[in-house]
Amino acid sequence: MTKKEASEFVGQIKQEELKLQEIEDRIESYSSKARECRNIIISLQAGEPSPDIPTKISELLNQASYYDSLAEHTMHTERYTQIQNYDFVKETASRIRHTLMYNKGILSNYLESLDDIKQTAKKMIIEAEQKINNVEFLITQQERELIALEGECSNG
Repeated sequence: MTKKEASEFVGQIKQEELKLQEIEDRIESYSSKARECRNIIISLQAGEPSPDIPTKISELLNQASYYDSLAEHTMHTERYTQIQNYDFVKETASRIRHTLMYNKGILSNYLESLDDIKQTAKKMIIEAEQKINNVEFLITQQERELIALEGECSNG
């Protein structure tokens, strides 16, 4: 994974956090509106009696109930789903981070192994070249010896 992909993934975690916060803010807003309705009901009940008050109280109770149900519904559906999404993204990031560290360890081992293999190969090449030089020297010596014995160069 490139650094850009990693930063986009971190960005996705942040986006999921922001979505969750927005849902929680919405739930708080619904709950706050329900509390406002109940506070108005309390002030109406404490105030001057009026023929309109029971109707207003009923309407405010309906509104409070409506906002409570919105808060409850949002909490149990959207918030729950968003928490699952958030947890999934964080868990995925954690798994990728673990796998990345593991793979970096493997790469490090391979690089060390490659260096050892290169050193071994260099030694083998040096030894092979030395053997070739030894055999060439031996052939040259044998050719000289043969010339000395026969008086001319023979190729076989």
